[in-house]
Amino acid sequence: MLLSLSVRMPRPVTDLAPAALALLVLVPLAADDPDVGPTASPTVNAALLATGALALAVRRRYPAAVAAIALLGGQLPLAVALYGLAARRGATRVPAVFAVLAGARLAYPFDPGDLTELSALATVIEDPLVFGAVPLALGLTAHQRARAVAALAERNRLLEAARRYAEERAAAAERARLAREMHDVVSNRVSLITLHAGACQVAAAD
Repeated sequence: MLLSLSVRMPRPVTDLAPAALALLVLVPLAADDPDVGPTASPTVNAALLATGALALAVRRRYPAAVAAIALLGGQLPLAVALYGLAARRGATRVPAVFAVLAGARLAYPFDPGDLTELSALATVIEDPLVFGAVPLALGLTAHQRARAVAALAERNRLLEAARRYAEERAAAAERARLAREMHDVVSNRVSLITLHAGACQVAAAD
């Protein structure tokens, strides 16, 4: 039997977790390995990666600016920034522009002469796909899901408002019916009392 567990982390944790991961793991790796990063300097690569990692902390508030900063950083900050941008903006022009820029950034640097080798060609295709296209697709899916949930919530709110309005109208109609019945009954009783009083007066006079 499979159990499906849904764990919702606090928002500060989800905001800071990618930045903390990049700072604690990827920045030291970039400082030691010159191949990790867009330049040949490990110090510059580590600084760019740290900048991109720190920017991830405010990606919900400034998704496009963070994505622009992450273009100069490592692959993980860029992937997280692209996901956040697509999840916030949806299928609009801004994520499309960043998709093109991210594809160019993730495919660079490479030696065009190495494309004759299958392994090199796979590497050139792999990074834009894994760190660019996949996060964008997941972000767009999250955006569509959020819109669908919001539409369902609005629909439920309207249905609930319509139900309350119908109940109020039914209650008002019932009160009006009871008022009419009470009016008819009271009018009939008052008429009978008046007739009886008049008859009593006539009998007393006789």
